[in-house]
Amino acid sequence: MATAPRTNSVFRFHDGKVQKVPQDIPPLKPNEVLLRITHSGLCHSDTYYISSGMALGHEGVGVVEEVGSAVTELKVGDRAGGGYHRNVWPIFFFHLHT
Repeated sequence: MATAPRTNSVFRFHDGKVQKVPQDIPPLKPNEVLLRITHSGLCHSDTYYISSGMALGHEGVGVVEEVGSAVTELKVGDRAGGGYHRNVWPIFFFHLHT
């Protein structure tokens, strides 16, 4: 039985202005993590991407909601974050220790 698509909201340049718009969340691949973002940076560099329709904000931190079957270093409920480094793909995640 197929599950209904999950959706979330992201901020994109849409219809001439930045708006909160729905975004489908695809099923996780074995090495992926679904992170509920609680905090995210918004830098001047993000303004260069507004008109391309990319979701705004980067270097987010939050709580792990779901992990793929091959993920061993994070579990649901962990606080984690992600960022972007050149020549590193996919985006890396790190644990936040409190």
